[in-house]
Amino acid sequence: SFNPQGAGTLIGQDTGEDNLAIKGITTLNDLTMVNVSGPGMKGMVGMASRVFGAMSSAGVSIVLITQSSSEYS
Repeated sequence: SFNPQGAGTLIGQDTGEDNLAIKGITTLNDLTMVNVSGPGMKGMVGMASRVFGAMSSAGVSIVLITQSSSEYS
């Protein structure tokens, strides 16, 4: 809760009356999300290599990568 004086949060097996369960919560600080997209990228070979190469040259550590299931989706 980022509130050291607060009562805090009880974590247990009881899911409450609504029967919805939260499995876990986490946070990562000092991250930036980058989205590379556009119609001009369709069929462009080596785009990922160029993006990751630029990130590597800049000393950027990549935490997560997602990609659409199809280039033509």
